[in-house]
Amino acid sequence: MALAIAEGAHPKAIQARMGHSSINVTLDRYGHLLPELDEGIAIRFGERLADARRSQRERSGVLHAALGDSAAGQGRWRRAGP
Repeated sequence: MALAIAEGAHPKAIQARMGHSSINVTLDRYGHLLPELDEGIAIRFGERLADARRSQRERSGVLHAALGDSAAGQGRWRRAGP
């Protein structure tokens, strides 16, 4: 089961495979292996976040190019007032 956990198997799937009566039994038995996965999850999440930010910047650059430099430089609405 350690290999399955290392490969990202969900604890509920492990519970079913092992025939444990509850998820608590599974987590009590194999829970010590899950913190090691946390670092991998954090790394993958960071990579996805970086990809999303990069994609957003690229889309923003396309929008600015479509609007032209003068419109792109304004960037914000201004409040009307005195």
